[in-house]
Amino acid sequence: MTIRSSYAREVAISYRLVGPGADQPPEGLFTIEKRSGMLFVTKSLDREKTKEYKLTAHAIVVGTEGDRPAEAPMEITIKVLDQNDNHPTCTLGIFQGNVNEVASLGQPIVQIRAEDQDDPETENAMVRYKILRQDPAQPNAEMFSINEVSGLVSVASVGLDSETHQGYRLMVEAADMEGQGLKTTCTATISITDSNDHAPKFSHTTALSPTSATTYAIVRGNENGFFKISTGPSKMEGIITSAKGLDFEQKRKHTLLVTVENEVPFAVPLSTSTATVIVEVEDVNEAPEFVPEQKLVKGAEDMTVGTVIAVYEAKDPDTAREQTVRYKMLSDQAGWLEVSQDSGLVRVRNAMDREDALVKDGKYTVIVLAYDNDLSPATGTGTLVIEMGDVNDNAPLVKERHVQFCSLDPVPVPLTIVDADGPGNADPFTVQLTEGSQINWTLITNSSSGVVSVRPRRQLPSEDYLVGLRVYDAHMLAQDSSLQAEVCQCSGAVTSCFHPLPRYVPDTAALSMAILGAVFVLILLLLLLIFFIKRRKREKQEVLLPKEEVRDTLIFYNEED
Repeated sequence: MTIRSSYAREVAISYRLVGPGADQPPEGLFTIEKRSGMLFVTKSLDREKTKEYKLTAHAIVVGTEGDRPAEAPMEITIKVLDQNDNHPTCTLGIFQGNVNEVASLGQPIVQIRAEDQDDPETENAMVRYKILRQDPAQPNAEMFSINEVSGLVSVASVGLDSETHQGYRLMVEAADMEGQGLKTTCTATISITDSNDHAPKFSHTTALSPTSATTYAIVRGNENGFFKISTGPSKMEGIITSAKGLDFEQKRKHTLLVTVENEVPFAVPLSTSTATVIVEVEDVNEAPEFVPEQKLVKGAEDMTVGTVIAVYEAKDPDTAREQTVRYKMLSDQAGWLEVSQDSGLVRVRNAMDREDALVKDGKYTVIVLAYDNDLSPATGTGTLVIEMGDVNDNAPLVKERHVQFCSLDPVPVPLTIVDADGPGNADPFTVQLTEGSQINWTLITNSSSGVVSVRPRRQLPSEDYLVGLRVYDAHMLAQDSSLQAEVCQCSGAVTSCFHPLPRYVPDTAALSMAILGAVFVLILLLLLLIFFIKRRKREKQEVLLPKEEVRDTLIFYNEED
């Protein structure tokens, strides 16, 4: 970056930089070259420590008493752009959760959360989650799932059994850059709580023999395959377990008819023993469910504060319980929205901007949390995606800030025009020279590509110029841009920039003043000389007397003697 005084062409300028990071702690972080005004950074910057620096640049006229300023000081704000230099960190050493062994699919268990110290307005702090490993990996390796955005862990498969596995350990990866950046690993432990999912066992009091080993079968009441039965280790008991998740709201009691036979076929026809097993399903608090789980709505980016965007409601599957569902925002990185606690009504909280870095492909995503008022509240999440309509609220500008030309046969320099708005509100662009820049500069537009280039209108002396440009978008929304053009002593395209040394030209005004001063001094000396001569003559006339009077006077004094 270069600081340049508007009086640099008239007098010699020396530049000085003051403020935090220059002459105040941390001193020496920024320096400025006294003569050229080039601003330098001497050390690495850390946005997490200091987001911006406010400095003041002074332009001093060289050789003046008391360092007379050439113009008013200029305030400089240096904003430190974020780099992805911080790993996400888990907010807890170990996340703990528990779930009943007969929990239904999708039952939320525990929420993993990792924080990133990078700029929350960029992808550098957008954390995504995934399960790396489940220990033990039984009865399958995907007993649980995780919401990649919210980090909420839920039941993903049937087969949880506290008698077999009392708990699981999950290794969860948290990665920024929406899962593609720096990574860390969080640990979660899940305890499996017991439920009454085992029917009474048949017992046999006679001595065991090869012909006494038994097998069991459910012959009625298991048409939907909710249960399975197996023979115990002693070959004398039947063990009933759940094969699918049970739902209290759909069926509260299951009546099973179980038969038992020997593994060895009967030698003579015998009747089969049967038993009736009644399985009563215990009611557990289930999480509210958003319908749909992901909802897409549309709205313009200039919606006023308080505008209703959507009604996003969740239903409580616990029909046998009188519970109330309430809502709150779980993730709204820009803070643009708010949700009504009682109704799920989503409104605009703060002004929205489609061109914000948090908006991806014109869409902004928030996560809404629904929870019931049970003694042990269950929570569910829904994803609300706002497809933001574009508004022409950004004027175009020229991206280039400094260009170079040769003084002879200059090659036109193409301009890059940028507009943050979307299609329809940006190009085609129209570029004009502002008043004062039309004398020395001209614009060239390529009719096929629409690219606009700038070049000198005539041969210009080798020095720096300021070119004013006004750029219009498709709807004639305009913005002025300034372009620093450097003319070098060369021909054609600039390969290296050379400026000739300035020739010494006498200052005619100063020379005239010196001559006038000399004439004034001579006149003054002449007047003094004339005055001195006249004074000397007058003194002589007053002192010298005639001879007669002298003689008479002498005679008189002689007589006194």
